[in-house]
Amino acid sequence: MATTHGGGAAPTSRSGGGGGGPRVRGGGAGSVVQLTASLKAQFQAGRAGKGTSVILANQADWEAYQAGTGPKPASADLLVHQRGDFHADDFRRKALDLNALGDEGVLLKAGEKTQRPGVPHKQPDKFPRKAVPRTVTRIFRERIITRLSKAGTKNPDGTRKDRKVRDPANQQLLNKLYRGRGTPRRAGEALDPDHIHELQLKGMDVHSNLRLMDAYTNRHLGSDIHLALKKVDPETPVKVRLVE
Repeated sequence: MATTHGGGAAPTSRSGGGGGGPRVRGGGAGSVVQLTASLKAQFQAGRAGKGTSVILANQADWEAYQAGTGPKPASADLLVHQRGDFHADDFRRKALDLNALGDEGVLLKAGEKTQRPGVPHKQPDKFPRKAVPRTVTRIFRERIITRLSKAGTKNPDGTRKDRKVRDPANQQLLNKLYRGRGTPRRAGEALDPDHIHELQLKGMDVHSNLRLMDAYTNRHLGSDIHLALKKVDPETPVKVRLVE
C-alpha cells in the first residue's frame, strides 16, 4: 500500500523513521539488532504458518521469576521483527516509535483489559440513534470519513457537484477506512486509527495519540505484543528493539 495515510490527521512519527536507511537502536545507542539464526527460529515459532512479530527476549528470566527460582526482571525486553504478511512501512514506523517511547521510559504493561468508557453524544435526546457512547477511535475514523466525503463536492461558484466526483486519492482512503470497520484479511486493504502509544502499554485513549495505520498490521502486531507480555507483571517497564 503506497498511499499516504493522510486525509485530515497527519501521521506523526516520534522516531523520524520510515524513509532512508535504518534508524534503529539495539542494546546500546546507535547499535542495530541483527536477525540471527536463533532469533529467526523464535520468530517463526509463533502462529502456524505466519510466526510472530514479537518475542520476549528475557522470557527465561520471567519464567524463572514466575516459578520462584529467580529474581523479578527489571523490565520486559521485546524484540520486534516484520512478519512477511505485514505492511512494511507501517510496521517499521510503529516499531521505531515504540522503540523511542521505551527509551523514554513511558512504556509500562497495563493491567487487565478494562472497558473503554466511550464518548457520549452532546445531544442524545435529539439524536437517539447516537445515544450509545462511541469509542475515541470510532469518532476519529468517522471524522476523517466525513471530511473526505465532503472534500471536492462543491463547484467554485458554491453550487453542488455530483457527489460521485471525488479526488481518486481521497476515494481510495475512504474505501480503506470503510473496510477497516470489518476484519481485513490482508495488509493494504484497510485502515485503522492506531494508538501510537499502545493502550496495553499504558497509552492514553485520546485523539492526539491516534493516527492512521494499515488495519491488518495494526491488529496482528497488537495481538503479538499482548501474547509476548503474557507472563509479565503489570506496571513493568517495557523496552522495544527492532530486529532487521
